[in-house]
Amino acid sequence: MGMWPYFLVLLSVSIGGIQPNIQKWLMNKGRFTKFEVLVVRCGFTSLCAFIAFFLFQGYWEGLNASHANPRLWLFALVATTTANIGVFYYELSAQKIAEVSFLAPLSGMTPGVVAFAGILFGEIPGTMGRVGIAVIAAATYIHAREGCLFKEYFTPFYVWRAFGSLNNLPELEKHRRLALRYAYLGALCATVGLTSDGLMARSGNAVQGLGLQFGTLMVIFFVWHIVKVGGPVVALRVFASKAKREANWKKFLWLGLLAGCSPILLASAYVYLPVAYVGALKRVSIVVGILIALFFFRELKGRKNRWIRYRRLTLGLCVVVGAILITLDPTKATYDAGFAGLLMHH
Repeated sequence: MGMWPYFLVLLSVSIGGIQPNIQKWLMNKGRFTKFEVLVVRCGFTSLCAFIAFFLFQGYWEGLNASHANPRLWLFALVATTTANIGVFYYELSAQKIAEVSFLAPLSGMTPGVVAFAGILFGEIPGTMGRVGIAVIAAATYIHAREGCLFKEYFTPFYVWRAFGSLNNLPELEKHRRLALRYAYLGALCATVGLTSDGLMARSGNAVQGLGLQFGTLMVIFFVWHIVKVGGPVVALRVFASKAKREANWKKFLWLGLLAGCSPILLASAYVYLPVAYVGALKRVSIVVGILIALFFFRELKGRKNRWIRYRRLTLGLCVVVGAILITLDPTKATYDAGFAGLLMHH
């Protein structure tokens, strides 16, 4: 197998670290709605996937020829498409109201992914993998308590902070708590989506599934958007006006290309690496996102925020350490174990 599946994942997550910062800029500076961003993002991803499918059709069709299961592939396609409606909606809702450097480590909530993938695929991590997963989970847990009293570190999930009343709170704290709410909901959806992506990649043509998945998401978000704004003509006219302003269309082009390349790079990796490992390795994008947010988009600038900057960066680096440990673990992808193996044989 070699190291190239890991290289694909790391290249994909490096791209993924840039993407949230562009999305946040488009929503807050460019005044685009989350639906406008989602339509462009999903549309480009679908287009890139179909281009990859037609250019390298033989490769994609041969990747899982011996394990093809059309029914299971279709089931996984429907499941991941449905889950990603929630993933993308909650992700952009959180990005609009909170700093990217605050949200990034929250995307490292992988224990649910690990447990679910282990049951579904029968892929039980080795010692290195379990340590890596634990490091990632611990760093995410500590990060999510930024600004809490010390005693709140001993209250897992601190539901009242994420889901309690937002009344009478300062604006910044209100936004962070609401962003936590979106992050938890997004992580729940992402657990289903990530696992279904792996199932789709192992039971059929992954890149064709990506094209159909994101094409469907583009249509769903577009319909959702035009219902909110009062029709397709109004929606297109308003979008075109904003896109022309300060050459915002160039940023959309970059967003589209990055969003299109990232999942295609992952599609091959799912075949060779345990699904939970791919999910954990994707957390490397946390550090990329934090670095770009802090030093390029100048979040938390000023001496008074220095400690917070260092804290976020240190915890992000802990996530990378966990990802490296996972990479060193010898566990391989399986096809015939677990619940997924039973489904493939029936």
